[in-house]
Amino acid sequence: MTNMIADADEQITALLDIAAAQRKAGDHEGATDTANLTLAIAERKRRLIRQEYTIWRLGAAMAEAGRFGKALAAAEHIGVADSRAELLEEIAAAQVRMGDCDGARRSLLQAVHAANLIDDNHYRKDRLSSIAKGQILAGFSDDAVRTADQIVFDRNVELPKIAQVCVEARDTSALKQLLIPCAYSTDATYRLIGLLSQVYPKQVASLHAMIFAKQIESIRGDTTREVNETVDRLDQQANSLVAQGAIRGRVDSL
Repeated sequence: MTNMIADADEQITALLDIAAAQRKAGDHEGATDTANLTLAIAERKRRLIRQEYTIWRLGAAMAEAGRFGKALAAAEHIGVADSRAELLEEIAAAQVRMGDCDGARRSLLQAVHAANLIDDNHYRKDRLSSIAKGQILAGFSDDAVRTADQIVFDRNVELPKIAQVCVEARDTSALKQLLIPCAYSTDATYRLIGLLSQVYPKQVASLHAMIFAKQIESIRGDTTREVNETVDRLDQQANSLVAQGAIRGRVDSL
């Protein structure tokens, strides 16, 4: 029936829908055959494909089939930065599943580059946060921290979300590197302390005091009444923890 569809985008979309339905029904062999047919048709009609959504779906199907070179080439033809970054994330996830960790790392770094081209602050921070989480789950801790550092909007919300994934993945390296950035926000600080209690239950008081100290340091130069009151409150809390013998070492020693 799909042979009767003249428009290349519609024909490929129909085949991709059929493959998805076959996969959902448990017919994985049929889904693979349909996907291969779709890719073959797409190769013949690639110059007739106009819709970016069709290209996106093709790229994802190519990645699922292990054709990473073609999947990455499809990503290059997507003009919308957010969509391109999302496809690169999909490609990286498939590469991780198939053991191509080096390729996955490169794809995620390309996704970061694409994400930074997104004009809207909300979409950009959402995409960077998603990429950072993917990097943590793939084992790229240092890359994830650098990606998280590029989030400039809603950091107090997004950084603790990334830290949550660190806890779930038992990635203490990335988690400890997120301590200081989170310390510049009271909201993020309390969220992070809650997460740290899951990883370092015996050292929470020490970490708590250290983060308070960093908060005090970060705002000490501000002379407004509100900030001065905050400094006094944090000083009292930190001194109380010190008096209780809470500080026994720095994070690096954990």
